[in-house]
Amino acid sequence: MDDALWLQVRMPAQTLQGFLDSSPFKGATLTSSDRYLLSEFREFLPNPPARYRAGQQSLPNARVLNMVIDESNPTNVVVYLMFHKT
Repeated sequence: MDDALWLQVRMPAQTLQGFLDSSPFKGATLTSSDRYLLSEFREFLPNPPARYRAGQQSLPNARVLNMVIDESNPTNVVVYLMFHKT
């Protein structure tokens, strides 16, 4: 991995779908069992969230966007994003 940026976004749970629909993850299948993607965020998530979804989207020019959504709190979610070039 040559370059990487990490971002943590907190939002009310009811706004999550709108966030996803306006992102590269619109319509993407997210998983709740991807330990590899969790490991990419180990600095933010030393322990896996009790409830989460994760996914990875390829972007143009050999770029990738990884995402983990911590849905452990029913009121607020935390979205972790990792953008990198290969």
